[in-house]
Formats: sequence, C-alpha cells, structure tokens
Amino acid sequence: MDTIQKTIEALVKNNFEGVIVNTKEEALAKIKELIPAGASVMNGASVTLQEIGFVDYLKSGQHGWNNLHANILVETDKIKQADLRKQAVLSDFYLGSAHAVT
Repeated sequence: MDTIQKTIEALVKNNFEGVIVNTKEEALAKIKELIPAGASVMNGASVTLQEIGFVDYLKSGQHGWNNLHANILVETDKIKQADLRKQAVLSDFYLGSAHAVT
C-alpha cells in the first residue's frame, strides 16, 4: 500500500487525481461518476476498459455522453473519418490502457 500511496502523492503533485478502487465494478462506477452527461468521450484500445465493462457500457448508449469513437466508426468517408480521429484527441475525456492502469 505504501507504493500505491506514493504513486497517488506523485500524481497529485502533477495535478492529477489518483483514485483507488478494489473491484472492476467499483472502477466502472467511478468512471460513470467522473464523466458528466454531455461530455465527449474517446477511448483507445484497452483490455482493462474491456474487462471492467466500460467498452460495452459506452457502446450501449445509456450514458448520455458524446461517444466520439462510435462517430468515427460510422463515418464511411475516409477523409471525414480521418478528421474525426484528429478531433477526438480533444475530447473532454480520453480513456485508454495507460489511463486505466495509472
């Protein structure tokens, strides 16, 4: 626990909030709590996000977020799709493996 506490302290010093959860259910609940309705959300490939149920939840559309990943996937024009990918890096919330693990 000492290592985890030191990591949290280092995150706080660098203007990040560190959150400790004990289960995948708690992890998903915390994400739901942190992202407000109407926020734009983009995710990268992540086994962690898949395993906690985030990817399925995002695909469900039951969250009230702007799912940028879904918008990219449904666009058939390759030029527009590339532009959407560029814009997605400016999402309100971007979740991926490094973010999930950290």
